[in-house]
Amino acid sequence: MEHKYLFGVVQTNLKDLCEGYNEHNGQYIIPCPNCIEHAEELDIKNPEDKRKLYIKSDYSVGFCQRCKTKFFNPKPKHDDFALLDDEIKIPEFNYEVFSGNHELIKIPIDYYTMSKDYLEDEVDYLINRNPALEKLYPYLKFKFRKNKVVMPFFWNDEIIYYQTRMTLPRDKCIVPYFCPPINGKPIWINPLNRGSNEVIITEGIFGSIGAFLTYKGKIDTIAVQGSYLTNYQLWMLDQLGYSKYYIYYDEDIISENIIKIMKKYNPIIYSDLEIIHSELGDPEDDYLHKTIYH
Repeated sequence: MEHKYLFGVVQTNLKDLCEGYNEHNGQYIIPCPNCIEHAEELDIKNPEDKRKLYIKSDYSVGFCQRCKTKFFNPKPKHDDFALLDDEIKIPEFNYEVFSGNHELIKIPIDYYTMSKDYLEDEVDYLINRNPALEKLYPYLKFKFRKNKVVMPFFWNDEIIYYQTRMTLPRDKCIVPYFCPPINGKPIWINPLNRGSNEVIITEGIFGSIGAFLTYKGKIDTIAVQGSYLTNYQLWMLDQLGYSKYYIYYDEDIISENIIKIMKKYNPIIYSDLEIIHSELGDPEDDYLHKTIYH
């Protein structure tokens, strides 16, 4: 029989789902509530008797082998948009490994930790670049050195990498960005993300912040540091459990290439992809022209 599938992501309390079932070899195998709900659409008879949903014994993630749906615990909800509020709190997320055989790659971060929390000229660079950064940079955990902004990459609340942005004029610095050598280039996850089921993928960190501001924090943002995605970056992205992905680059041809890479990597997980068309440049340019310079 030809099977039908409903790819997607379900957020629910996984521990409650496993109640009454025994754990075996580090996982629970139980009937899938998504298959039960969509049994007629999926041509499944007696779905309550078919155990196709595999949930890790720590209740962190699940995957149904039948309908190809991923299951996660609910992410934190924020009813009010307090992006520029002094009391903004950064939610903690659980980035448990679900699949693949990659290991997390980290570098020493002494350069970041020994940097300054504030340097006037470097903070002025951020404000001149994007006025919203005056209040946001502490929550983004940016630090500073002379002529440099040091921007950390987080994974599971741990800093695993950093990138520096030169604050000198372009004619006075050969390379505006410095990325320390690493065996696997990570993705930058916006520390301001508020737990959306959707995510915007951009090229750079400042573009990611611009996209976040444009959509008023209602959609999470991630930067991949280039116009290509590696298997390691896709493995990281896979752990976050998003149901829809928006690709937002300054050129549609680059966005189209990113989509091709994602679909080739895993057409099941990355089934809902959409391009956001840039109007004036990268997402930072679009945000500034729409809100600051309009």
